[in-house]
Amino acid sequence: MLMAGTIYIVDPAETDAAVVRSLVERLGSSAVVMQSAEELLERFSPDDLPVAVVSEMNLPGMDGLALLAALKLRQINLPVIFLTRDSQLDRAVLALRAGARDYLPKPLVEQQLARRLRYTLPPH
Repeated sequence: MLMAGTIYIVDPAETDAAVVRSLVERLGSSAVVMQSAEELLERFSPDDLPVAVVSEMNLPGMDGLALLAALKLRQINLPVIFLTRDSQLDRAVLALRAGARDYLPKPLVEQQLARRLRYTLPPH
C-alpha cells in the first residue's frame, strides 16, 4: 500500500495517464489526472498538496524540467517521477540533478513504477 493521499498524474496522452491512474489506485492512493504542467501548478493549494507527482517529461508548453523549477520556486518539495518515450540520457541526468526522484521509460512497465512509488512514499 502507498501513503494515504493523492498523486497527481500529468500526461497529455490519455491512454498512458489511464494506465498510471489505474496502478496508483490499485496501490491504495487516489489519483488526479491533468494534461499539462500549467494545469498542475494552477491546482496547487497549500491546504491540499499531493503526496507525489508522476509526469510525462515532454509536455506541451512547460516541460518537466520547467515544472521542477516552478515547484522549487514555490518552495513545494514533492517527489516527482518522470515517464517518457524520449530515451535521451542527458535529459534523464538533468531531471535527476534538478530534483526528480526517478525517470522511467515508456512504454511503462507497471511493476517498475509500482516499485518506485513504494520506495518513494512511506506506507500508511
